[in-house]
Amino acid sequence: MIHLGEHVACVPCGLNYLVRDGIPILLLEEAEGQYGDKGIDYTITIHKQEVKDGYSHVAKCIEQSGIQDNVYFLNLGYVSDGSPQYAVRDVPLTAINKNSVKLFLETTGDYNFNGKDLLEVGCGRGGNLYTIHQYYETRISTGIDLCMANIKFCQSSLAGSNISFAVADAEKMPFADNSFDVIVNIESSSAYTDIESFYHNVHRVLRTGGFFLYADVMENSIFDSNIKYLQSLGMEQIRYTDITMNVLLSCYQEYRKKILAYKEAEIFARKEELEDFIGMPGSKIYNSMKSGRKTYRIYHFRKRTGGKGYE
Repeated sequence: MIHLGEHVACVPCGLNYLVRDGIPILLLEEAEGQYGDKGIDYTITIHKQEVKDGYSHVAKCIEQSGIQDNVYFLNLGYVSDGSPQYAVRDVPLTAINKNSVKLFLETTGDYNFNGKDLLEVGCGRGGNLYTIHQYYETRISTGIDLCMANIKFCQSSLAGSNISFAVADAEKMPFADNSFDVIVNIESSSAYTDIESFYHNVHRVLRTGGFFLYADVMENSIFDSNIKYLQSLGMEQIRYTDITMNVLLSCYQEYRKKILAYKEAEIFARKEELEDFIGMPGSKIYNSMKSGRKTYRIYHFRKRTGGKGYE
């Protein structure tokens, strides 16, 4: 990418994207009207627009609540239950969002980010990248999210000399092939319209031997099918961990605090929507995990080179 004042130029694809308030808007639908048709699909689905609007409203709610400076995570969190753990770092004693930080540390496990080119897809309010930079020195860190409000918060709170943020679509990543050593995606992909396009882009922008550190909650049959698709692209599974019970424990532990934070939220048309968003006991998402219909899983994949393990 090359910055050109109010625009940023993508050398590989030949598109120029807008920059608003210092934030690159790397969305194809934003580039179309100004730069013409370059044979690329610019369409945005109704579902994707609803996701953008939903998270924009969540960000507005957080700001209205007055807790925005303390909310860096939107995930359901993790609580230890005696099962084997993979985190090699402890949650900082000063951490405000302890369960969410723990979920991230369990997801990344013993991966060493030092000197790596990192991309987080669905970076939300930046908590994961902030946590990485407490322990590691990446070469570059890039966070992308579909929600402008999230990226504005990240830009104002976390951006630095080697960490940057942009509005971008997980299914149409505006990056050249073989751009990153590691991609992180946590509790985001289940909202995507075309998850296979996301997986294809993960494989495309990862360098050979690069790692995909991945966690989400889905129906079991859908999850199984998605993992097979990833493997068919040439992604080698290195790790699989079912953390459903740990996430359920976190939901139970955190729901009262979250209810208070979001109680004035106008974005939730019905009480059930709020309960589902925070994973409240008795909600659809909580019951689906408790019944075993959905599972919350962590995976590590490596873009196949014929070897295994971290190098």
